[in-house]
Amino acid sequence: MYKKILITTILCFINTLTVFAYNEADLVLLKTTGNCPNGDLRGANLADHNFTNSNLSGANLSFADLSNTIFKNANLQNSQLLKANLSNSYAEQANLQGANLTGANLRNADLSRSNLSGALAYRANFTHATLDFANLRQLVAQEANFDYVTGTQTDFFAANLASAWFYDAHLPSANFRSANLYNTKLQLANFTEASFINANLTNSLLNKANLTKTDLRNATLENANLRNAIIMETNLENTNTLNTLKD
Repeated sequence: MYKKILITTILCFINTLTVFAYNEADLVLLKTTGNCPNGDLRGANLADHNFTNSNLSGANLSFADLSNTIFKNANLQNSQLLKANLSNSYAEQANLQGANLTGANLRNADLSRSNLSGALAYRANFTHATLDFANLRQLVAQEANFDYVTGTQTDFFAANLASAWFYDAHLPSANFRSANLYNTKLQLANFTEASFINANLTNSLLNKANLTKTDLRNATLENANLRNAIIMETNLENTNTLNTLKD
């Protein structure tokens, strides 16, 4: 019995090492050329590097340390960034279309004008990130954390943001049209002149949110909480407000 437990423990340890085992040749290629499409870079320490204009499309960077790294205009399309550390990274105009950011840490990351359309970001951490003019159309980010993010004209069209957090987010003129915001926490957020046309805000918390000139036409706000929200020149035409809590 003891031997079986010992063998099982050893196998689990080996499997764990395999998860973090990057390909040494791929790592050398990246560091010497700045490019490594489809490379195996799992668990690599790439913190504080500069990968401006690099091609990392399809690369596996899961569990990698990419903190403080520059990815300006880099191609990370369809890359694997599962639980990668991208905190304080600079990824302006980066292409992350279709990337897997499940559980990734993007705290304080600058994603201005980046493309995350169709990316998977389940339970990813975007707190304090900069999202100016970023494309997050059809992003799948249930239970992701967007607390304190800032962004002008950020595009969340048709994104799945169910049970996500946007506490004290500053997103004026954002596009949440047709987005799924079921059970989302949006307290104290600034959505001035944002669009939530056809959005699902069922069970959402909008306490003290700024909805000045916000467009909520045809949105569903059933069982939502709008207590102390700022509602000035807000368009609520054809909005479903069944059981919505307001002052």
